[in-house]
Parts: sequence; C-alpha cells; structure tokens
Amino acid sequence: MRPAIDPRVQRFLEIHSVSERDAVEADVADHRDQTPAERWQVLVTLCRTLSWWQSRPQEERERMLDSRDLPHPSYLEIVRRLRSP
Repeated sequence: MRPAIDPRVQRFLEIHSVSERDAVEADVADHRDQTPAERWQVLVTLCRTLSWWQSRPQEERERMLDSRDLPHPSYLEIVRRLRSP
C-alpha cells in the first residue's frame, strides 16, 4: 500500500515530471476553444484583480507576497526519500 501523499506535493511532482512544452499545453488547453466573449470575460476578471491589487497599500501587498503556507508534514519525508541514493 502506498503512503498517503499531500495533493499539493502530488501536483508538484506531476508538474515536474512532464516536459515544459506539455506543461504549457496543459495550462492553455482549456482556453483554446473559448469564444471571444469568454476570453473577454477572463480579461475583465484579470483587470479587476489587478485594480484591486494596486489599490492595496504597499505594506499589505508586501505582506501578502511574503506570506507562505507551511508545507504538509509529508513533504519533508518525500523530499528526503527523493534525494536519497
């Protein structure tokens, strides 16, 4: 039986086990068949998000960028196993 693995670690391993070309293709595949109206809606959402971000005080933006989620407890064990000979 395989040990349980944090989904975030699993995603990290999946991302880093494919070629860069395949990773980019996976990121854009969902958007290839969008209509112009759907693409416009994505652009509107991005612009609103950027506007909100720029309206925040500089200290708050820096604090947000500096904050990090702690890794799942299994992460260090997985990295140790991957690095072991």
